[in-house]
Amino acid sequence: MINHFLHQPMSGKPLSLFRAVWGAFLIYYFLDTYWLLEFYFGHNGIQSIEGLTYTPPVLQWSLFYWVNDSPIMFPFVFGLALLSALGLCIGIKTRICSVISWICTVSLVTPISWGSNSADAVVTILSFLFMVCGLAGHTAQYFCLDAAGSSKVKGDPPLIPAWTYRLFQIQLCAIYFFSGLHKFGIAQWKSGYAISNVLQQTDSWMRFDFSALSEYPALIALITTSVVLFELILFPVFIWFHRTRLIILGLGVAYHLTIVLTMRVFIFTEVMIVFYLCFLTTKEVNAIESAVTKALSRLINKIKNDPAENAEEIKVEIDPANQSGNTSRD
Repeated sequence: MINHFLHQPMSGKPLSLFRAVWGAFLIYYFLDTYWLLEFYFGHNGIQSIEGLTYTPPVLQWSLFYWVNDSPIMFPFVFGLALLSALGLCIGIKTRICSVISWICTVSLVTPISWGSNSADAVVTILSFLFMVCGLAGHTAQYFCLDAAGSSKVKGDPPLIPAWTYRLFQIQLCAIYFFSGLHKFGIAQWKSGYAISNVLQQTDSWMRFDFSALSEYPALIALITTSVVLFELILFPVFIWFHRTRLIILGLGVAYHLTIVLTMRVFIFTEVMIVFYLCFLTTKEVNAIESAVTKALSRLINKIKNDPAENAEEIKVEIDPANQSGNTSRD
């Protein structure tokens, strides 16, 4: 059973789509956090001011712990981060890009003591997992310029072992499980009124004032308990069953969208929804690919058949004296 779970041959198409989306996300992530990274590593940034930095975490490292006084260090690492993310997105030298992306991500995220949160930790974890699978050569079989430009053998690419997916899937379940377990050990969550405390933080966490909901303790207890149950049991357990997988993924997307629409959470919703791609099947990826292809085809046809352009090319003039409708071309 374990051998089947870890070594069952599977198509590499879902993982390749995951890699391409991950590369696009990393570009968005680095550009969105540039202001914070520049604040730390830019000219006269925190890293260069003695007394503002802190002792490096145990068993964690960063290039900026060794070289932090060079004015070109930050632009160099940041540029490499963007280039490697682009390489992952379009599929160029994915093995090299996955290693460079991990090195740059860890170097930029680890020293940040203020302004970071659990989302940054998830980004570093995913970067490491993509490096492992990328070095094994399992992430570049589809949606990849290298594969498209190579003289590969006719037919579908070889299947990949299931462990490449299990690394991501088990990690995602572990994130939810231990988050729920941590909440379950806190008295406010266990008693069912933790959400009430969150809703009261209208000047920090909340986008809107929902504090009036605190007057309904039954509703607060229902929401609080539902969050704990989803993270502790529903996702880690029922995501593995075929009949409930899509339901759980849908609930997870709704859960995180609700969070980002009501609370100020930095990039957490985006990275968790991207993480969900590790549970997609080949059939679902084919459906996504088909839908995107059809949408692009319709868009291209609409541009080509734009009536405004046709009207500029051909103008029909009707001679008032000739009711037969003679036409002429400008």
